[in-house]
Amino acid sequence: GVDDAPELEWVLPYTDIEIPTEDGQVWLRWQVRLRWEDSDPDSNARVSLYYDRAGADRPVGTLIAADIEEDLDDWGDEYPWEVSGLYPGHYRVYAHIRDARNEVRVYAPGVVTVMALVLPGDLNGDGMTDLADLYYIASSYEACTGAPNFVARADYDADGCVTWRDFEVWYYDYFLTR
Repeated sequence: GVDDAPELEWVLPYTDIEIPTEDGQVWLRWQVRLRWEDSDPDSNARVSLYYDRAGADRPVGTLIAADIEEDLDDWGDEYPWEVSGLYPGHYRVYAHIRDARNEVRVYAPGVVTVMALVLPGDLNGDGMTDLADLYYIASSYEACTGAPNFVARADYDADGCVTWRDFEVWYYDYFLTR
């Protein structure tokens, strides 16, 4: 028909994606592949891609790419989103697809999560592997899942208990930072 609204369905990210960080920022050159299927049978619509912080009270929307032609099917319905400049947090991606008379906003079902600081041995999250982190192992030594003093991040081998082996792994990380 004439003046039908354009349609867009997300293909990627369809599930949540986690991206590691180093020193609080995304390291290397991470790209998230954004892929969708669009249609507008009565005219040539345009697609613009945005992201915002998931759960934000007032989503602002930061432009990723603008005015991608709807008629470019297959590889035209894909965009490599460079996420290297993002800080830790949860991000939602959405598309605006518009033609001469209609505009539709569609959020991708998956959330892109830039994980907090990743530093081996930094159990308290202060950006350093130091003796302050030893507290987490010492306070939960020989504790297992379910115990009130069990600290999961101190369980390096993920066997459900904080043991001597976990201390050895932490000490190795501590020694490497000296």
